[in-house]
Amino acid sequence: MDFASAFIISSVLVLILKDVTKVPRPNATVPPPAGFLLLLSDYYSFPSGHSTRASVASYYLSKKGKIASILSWIYTILIAISRIMLGVHWFSDVVFGIFLGIESSLLVEILSPQLDKLYIKLFGKNRIQLKNKEDGNN
Repeated sequence: MDFASAFIISSVLVLILKDVTKVPRPNATVPPPAGFLLLLSDYYSFPSGHSTRASVASYYLSKKGKIASILSWIYTILIAISRIMLGVHWFSDVVFGIFLGIESSLLVEILSPQLDKLYIKLFGKNRIQLKNKEDGNN
């Protein structure tokens, strides 16, 4: 549940920041389309959504052990490098994206008590009960 919460929070923050900053992509040659669909079309560059989501995944995979941590962060760095090499992001986009993913994950940890109340309202169970059910413990 924490991973899903961090993923959602970071994705919303990426959309908001893209709309607020309106940084064009490195390969942008035409002006952006007008209207609300622009926000959904992911036209803008800053921050990198791919790097943000990869770092959220790496943050939580890091808790699964040393090998999972190393491999997941290598994956995140490769995603960031690929976004630059494809010419769809600036270096600052991917660096901030990684930072945003980590910060979103930390925010979820800080807000865990409040999120637990939300989980109970939504699912009728708290995170520990949901985790035990996922792990096969009742």
